[in-house]
Amino acid sequence: MKRSWFILLCVLILYSNTAYGQALAIKDLGLKVKISLDREKYRIAEETFLNVEINNEENDAVHFYTSPYKLNNCKIEVLNLQQGEALEERYSKLVEKNNLKQEKPELFMNRETALYPDEVLKFKMNLQEYFEFPEPGRYKIQVVFDPFPGETQEHTVYLSNPLYLILDKSAVQKEYDDIVDRLKSLEDAKVYAPDSTIQYILDAYKRKDWNNYFLYQKLPNLILRYDPFKAQYLNASENMKGKVIADFKQWVMNQKEREIDQYEILEVFHAVKENKATVKCKVKYTKYSDFNTFYYLYTLRREGTKWFLEDVDVLSYSKEK
Repeated sequence: MKRSWFILLCVLILYSNTAYGQALAIKDLGLKVKISLDREKYRIAEETFLNVEINNEENDAVHFYTSPYKLNNCKIEVLNLQQGEALEERYSKLVEKNNLKQEKPELFMNRETALYPDEVLKFKMNLQEYFEFPEPGRYKIQVVFDPFPGETQEHTVYLSNPLYLILDKSAVQKEYDDIVDRLKSLEDAKVYAPDSTIQYILDAYKRKDWNNYFLYQKLPNLILRYDPFKAQYLNASENMKGKVIADFKQWVMNQKEREIDQYEILEVFHAVKENKATVKCKVKYTKYSDFNTFYYLYTLRREGTKWFLEDVDVLSYSKEK
């Protein structure tokens, strides 16, 4: 008798385990998952709502679990696409799957949901709450739907259609860029006078601001005025001329005895039709061998709205105090 009860108990346990296992081991629930955005383009930090739709394409009701914590059911993957590369195959991961920006509660009570034929379960998620998008660009989004979150039994997951999101700069950054662009356009349109260009060059020399000092100089022309570099430059190949110019610039920067004390623009001759000008200038150095005051004649040529120094002659020099 005892043996019969024991056998009956084992059969009941086996039946209950099999029934529970079958409920969670369904291979195909006939669900279709779609994702969409309200629009294609957003700005950084702007609310970006992802619309998720789960459609029942079965003839009967489908039962599965849902959770108040949406990412329990939907594992979202965001990929930052490299420009110029194949969107489907080549990408670098910017945000790992379920890499949450904010801490979320870990425990939720799953509940069973019945979805009837042709019924659609819809909900929205603000991607900016879950993921960080630190830079503008194009992002690929896809969703894997899990009908039994947190369960270990075998079941099918449902991959949604891929979606592409274009993120633009923030409104603040856009406004800042617009201001910079306007200032740049005004600067490009500004016509510098020949004497203003020489003043700009000499002021940069006094500050040892070498980038601006060389900015308006035609170095391939000016280097021919200096014998140690003239022969090197004329005999150099096209690929090596750049190195000779770089050596010449370094030599100029190392002329520590040529510290400008003061300068004065004396005369300006401007040939408008030829886009050419000459500027006579008096430059006094703090020390320069036996002489400290030089009179230069600078030759400039206009290109567009800018003047460029093409040649320089020493008219005279003295020991003026």
